[in-house]
Amino acid sequence: MSSAMRYDQGYGPAAAERRPIAMWKGAAPPLHRTAARAGVAATFVRPPRNPPAAVPASAAVPRAAPVLSVDRGAERGCNDVAPATVAAAMAPAVCVGAPAAQSMCGTRRLAAMPAAALVEAFRATCEGHVADVACTPQGKALLQAALRTQRPEVLGAVVEELCPRLRDVAVDAHGCHVLRTLVEACTAEQTEALIGAMYASVVLNMCTASQYTRRPLQALFERREVDLSAVVCVLAENAGYLAATQQGCISLMRVFELCDAAQKAELVRELLPKLAALSMDPFANYMVQCAIEHSDRTTAAQYVVAHFAGNMLQMSCNKHASNVLEVVLRCCGEVPAVRRLFLDELVFNPAALKEVVSDLYGNFVVQALIGVVTNPMEFKRVEDRLRPALVGCQFAAKIEGKMKAKRPVPPHTGGAPHHHPHSQLH
Repeated sequence: MSSAMRYDQGYGPAAAERRPIAMWKGAAPPLHRTAARAGVAATFVRPPRNPPAAVPASAAVPRAAPVLSVDRGAERGCNDVAPATVAAAMAPAVCVGAPAAQSMCGTRRLAAMPAAALVEAFRATCEGHVADVACTPQGKALLQAALRTQRPEVLGAVVEELCPRLRDVAVDAHGCHVLRTLVEACTAEQTEALIGAMYASVVLNMCTASQYTRRPLQALFERREVDLSAVVCVLAENAGYLAATQQGCISLMRVFELCDAAQKAELVRELLPKLAALSMDPFANYMVQCAIEHSDRTTAAQYVVAHFAGNMLQMSCNKHASNVLEVVLRCCGEVPAVRRLFLDELVFNPAALKEVVSDLYGNFVVQALIGVVTNPMEFKRVEDRLRPALVGCQFAAKIEGKMKAKRPVPPHTGGAPHHHPHSQLH
């Protein structure tokens, strides 16, 4: 039974005689109950700060140097901007007109407005304090509608104002939607300016804050307007941390799916030495599955043979890693070296075979392994080893059913052909 057909009992409908499985493609991994509160507190990654003792009281405290940008002036501008409320940042004339702006910002009404009217509304309501307005429900709707016009004056003003405040807007519940719309609408030069403002801490926070904050990053890789190697470098250096978090593993997976072969190799470089351990993690196992599925068959087989050897029994009896092994068999089980690894460690080892066929998760790995054995002689050897191991096994019927389905049917020989008794015409 494929891992994509079994639901986790805690997060989906129960199915008779089916065990928990990996998530459906595109769905978020389940949030672990004991990690929910801790995840909120540990989500944001802040750059280190210099000790304040050596800094005069009248001077601004410098922050950590950016990783993705060499523009020191932009860095100082980003650090000198203090968070402000919309009321404090907006001009009095704009605040007075706020009720009218709110009534105008309904989604349906904005969709029906002509581009020229949206540009005028943007200038009257948002220009000069885009970052603060983007973090409000009404401002988000107006900014998204104005950005979709793709008017150069709107795009230029929004990029210029958001870059110094990107660290605040990118992780805001409303601002992240504005940022995604901006990424989908702006030019290559404007995209480069946005990437220049994405320090390492900003990228990591976008990946892990919520399912919405990671979407602008995904949009960058979907459009591929500019070179994204700087962003890939940050993700690769923190791949182990991201893979072990709920939203981080999804961010890494979506980026991995959209990268070329060289970038994929860079993203998994940090994960390879601990690939077997990550396969048993509640979240990281999804990233391992993604790396196997979206790499070419030869590369995936190399990952498996080099980093799973010696761990097959432990992985087969693990809830999460057993799903990884089923993906391995589905994607590269036809590679002789991969199949030999499974057979040597699970089938031709009597003690391991007895344990794996009796395990709640391991029996599914055995069933998947039977499905990829195509050589008749090899299948006969597997069948001979399995029969004594299945005596008294609670999963014997399922495994024997798989073997029966794979067993070649001998052709009918001798005698007259058989006819159905009712096949004659009357």
